[in-house]
Amino acid sequence: MALHTDIVIRNHLREVGGATVAEIADALDLSRDRVLACLKSMVDVYIDRYVDNPCEVSRRMHKYLAVYELAQIPENCPQPKGEKR
Repeated sequence: MALHTDIVIRNHLREVGGATVAEIADALDLSRDRVLACLKSMVDVYIDRYVDNPCEVSRRMHKYLAVYELAQIPENCPQPKGEKR
């Protein structure tokens, strides 16, 4: 999986403020499988909410779709200090 794809998805989520896998794939001209694989590997992305699936055909399998959001981490966020054991 290319690092470039992660960066493109991250920038897209930053611009739109949250999107489903299908919306991301359509906007970036990527396959849904690739988008989902990238989202699962990105530690700064989380599922913010679920929305109703508008597609009647796929609604039988998936009633709701996850909306992915990019975590907003402040610049001055304190860093954990490692403890010696």
